[in-house]
Amino acid sequence: MQQTCYIMGIDQVLTPLYHPESNPIECKNRDLKPQLAILVGQDHDTWDLHLASIRFAMNSAITSSTGFSPAFLTFGRELRAPADAVNDMRAILESDNIVPTITPYLKKMAETLSNARDVHERNQIVQKKYADEHRREAPDYQVGDLVLLKTQGLNDTDKGQTSKFIPRRDGPYKIRKIVSATTYELEGINDGKLVGKYHASLLTPFVGTIQSPIREKRRRGRPRKVPIPNAGSPILG
Repeated sequence: MQQTCYIMGIDQVLTPLYHPESNPIECKNRDLKPQLAILVGQDHDTWDLHLASIRFAMNSAITSSTGFSPAFLTFGRELRAPADAVNDMRAILESDNIVPTITPYLKKMAETLSNARDVHERNQIVQKKYADEHRREAPDYQVGDLVLLKTQGLNDTDKGQTSKFIPRRDGPYKIRKIVSATTYELEGINDGKLVGKYHASLLTPFVGTIQSPIREKRRRGRPRKVPIPNAGSPILG
């Protein structure tokens, strides 16, 4: 993926850690989980058997953010249920014959996509208005500022430790780069290595004496492969 983005000149921007609000997929997961909970009941091992029906329902439902269903915006028509194909096959074939009317069809789809974009933008403005009513102004961090980073409970615990006894914030860390108005890259103050991208809601200005972090964050990712010495040597009994 990185090579493809580099060749095509795409600037790939990843979402900050521990901030699912910026990932649109999490909105779908929020709708998916309660529907699975309703259908599985007490038999939790059968959750995968209900994915097809839930997917059909989610793709056919009209969303408030666009005013249309995801299936209609993708395929230009609503999805058909199995009963539609069995009971009225001739009507389906006649409705699919859009060759004589391809120009009006394309004009209608262009108008539909434009209307969906306008509805989506209006809803974004409304959502931002309500979100800003309860939002605190984040400090204006600059490159080189020292900040404390919020710990993430169980994700920062080791064996024999309890998340409730771990400090709620750790650091300080230094801001290496301003990615956006709300996202910052952090680095360690001792080695200068990249720690990761974090949202401003997880940061707190550092005030006090500089010390090493108690539980220093490390950059996520697969560890480098370390060659094993004499890996090809036969084992002598």
